[in-house]
Formats: sequence, structure tokens, C-alpha cells
Amino acid sequence: MMRGAGRVAGRSIEGVFSVHDSRLPAPLIVPGAVVEVQERVDASGKVVAEMDTDAAVGRITRMIAEYQLDSVAVALLWSFANPAHEKALAQAIPEVFVSRSSEVSPRLGEYERTVATVLNGYVGPASSRYLSELESRLATPLLVMQSSGGVLPASAATPLGTINSGPAGGLIGVASLAGAYGHDHVVGTDMGGTSFDLGLVIDGKPVVAEQNVIDQYTYRLPNLDVRSIAAGGGSIAWFDEATGGLRVGPASAGSEPGPACYGRGGAEPTVTDADVVLGLVRADTFLDGRMPLDRDAAVTRRRPARRAARPDRRGDRGGHFADQQHAGGDGDPTADARTRPRSPRLRPVRVRRRGPGARLRVCRRIRGPRGRDPAWQRRIHALGVRHRFR
Repeated sequence: MMRGAGRVAGRSIEGVFSVHDSRLPAPLIVPGAVVEVQERVDASGKVVAEMDTDAAVGRITRMIAEYQLDSVAVALLWSFANPAHEKALAQAIPEVFVSRSSEVSPRLGEYERTVATVLNGYVGPASSRYLSELESRLATPLLVMQSSGGVLPASAATPLGTINSGPAGGLIGVASLAGAYGHDHVVGTDMGGTSFDLGLVIDGKPVVAEQNVIDQYTYRLPNLDVRSIAAGGGSIAWFDEATGGLRVGPASAGSEPGPACYGRGGAEPTVTDADVVLGLVRADTFLDGRMPLDRDAAVTRRRPARRAARPDRRGDRGGHFADQQHAGGDGDPTADARTRPRSPRLRPVRVRRRGPGARLRVCRRIRGPRGRDPAWQRRIHALGVRHRFR
């Protein structure tokens, strides 16, 4: 079912070229915890073979008991053309969360649709319990942001659709802000502690992707195309012992102790430390001066830190390496041939207050205008969600 691209989906460029290390992703389902159902619907939605619901539910119930399951994913062939059999099973399966493909991902692509349904089944029980409890404590109906950019009632929200729904809200906010400034083509950037996320607004509308990848699992679910393309502010710089090459991430210093310049005991060189050494983040005005940074601590780390943060070696190598990733990282949508011809003047807008140096350097590398840092950028995610409530 999975195409050859599955061996490289979600992998770094180094992993793609490491042919001997390429592997198919591990099965999402515990071996044996699968039940085949005797039924058939054709591509037009016509029922070719009726389903014996009682027999199917009996086998599924025994499987639930044997493997102690709290969730079941139902994915039948061509169910998006006629979901009757999946609905019948979902209504008859007792006492567990049921994720059905005709509801989660009603579209062509059996493998991607099944992966979406299974992933939804994994996060569904915890998500549904949390949202139900939260809604019971509120005096107003609860609407849940989805990664597609819209909102749904809590009872109808797709648990898988909540993944990356925060950045999706940020991109909606960027689109709204861009419209207010009269810009149709915008790059929205969001630099957090572990990743540098990027999304596009083309012709005034956020770019939508039909599928996504988690780890190596490709699933089909419409979502705003916000991609993590590079390291974040807390990502640690290190040297690969095998090659001697400089690497940034995926390990992160986190918020505690955080980068060395925070002065909270951090001992690892991070992208933020590199930006402080280079002067791209001003140590005396960080958080409007409420949290001065320790530049000396960013410099006087152990040897890998000094090598990654010494400005007398063609600038900071760690920061330079991370910037190369920011401007042309794996999966960078600004390099996508589908969007490049339509967006000759992409204007970056930063979503969160971290990473101003990264945003400016991305502007230079993609040859775009300077961009904007709105004073209320911390609220752009909330603005996007509020925009969908109107």
C-alpha cells in the first residue's frame, strides 16, 4: 500500500541519502490487533457485498478484550464514497473510542486515509475526555480550532485535526494582519524553543496542504501548510563525532535551564546564545529590558560552545548554520515550485517575539522585503482563532 516515498518521508536530507539506513516506518498497529470485515463497496459507492454487522462486531469485541484496547480505527475500502458500513460498525462497537476513516479523512488514498484514522484513534480518547470535561465547566458552547484553519464544536472536532492547530491560528492571524497592511504575499514565521515554523499567504489566502507527515507516517487531512523547517532558539549546537560537521538540534535546552545566556545554569550552546554573541539579539533589551541576557555566559562555555559561538570565525558558525536551514530547510515552502512563480514578493511577518535575527536573515536569503514585527505579535495566534469565531 505504501509507495516508495514512505522510506524517506519525514526524514532529513542526510537520512534520505543514507540509503543503507533507510527503513519502512514501523507498523502503527500492534501485530495481530487487526480484524478483517467481510463487505465490499465499489468506487461509485454501490454496495457489492453486504456486511454481517453482528459477526463483525463480535470479532472486534473479542479483539478489544484480548488486547485491552480503548480505541478502534475503522477503515473500509471506498468508505468515503458510501460510509454506511463504517457508521454501522461505529454505532455497534461498545465502550471504546471509534475513529472511522469516512469521518476523519473522507478522500482517496487508502494508505494515507488509514494512517490518518489510526493516528486519530491514538489521540482520540485523551482528547475527547479533555474536551468533554472542559466543556462541562464552561457556560458557553466550546469551539475547537482545527489545523485546517476552521473551528468546530467540541463534539464534532477531529482529535487529529487539533495537531498544529495553534500555528494554523497564527497563519490565519498573519493573513488578517497582512490584509490590513495591504499585502497579498506573505511569509509567516514562528520561532519557538525547538523549531522554526513557516507558512505562506498567497493572494491573500493561507496555503493549504492536502497531506502531512508525522515521523515517517504520511496521512491525508487538509491543513494549513505550516512546516517546521529548521532549529529553534533553544536548539543545541554540537559537532558530529563521525564527520566533524556542525549540527543544530534536535536536542533542546528547553525553558529550564534554557540557553546559557539566560543565566539559569544552562551549559549547552544554543541558537539563542549564538544570536546574542553576534548582536542579533540585544542582551540589554531582551523582553523590553525585563530579562537582561548574559553575553559572557554565551561565550565562555565548553569548547564546542566557543567554536559554535565565536564571532571571529566568519561570524557565528552555529547561527550561520541555523540560518541556512531557516532560509532553505527541508520542506521549505518558499522553495516550492508551486508557490514560487505566484509569489515574487514574499513579505515575512513574525508570529512570536522570539527569533528576530532569524526573520531578518530569512528576508535577505529569500530576497524579500524587510517584513514586520507587530507589537502585539504574541496575540496573533489568538487573533487567528478569534477571526474564525466571527
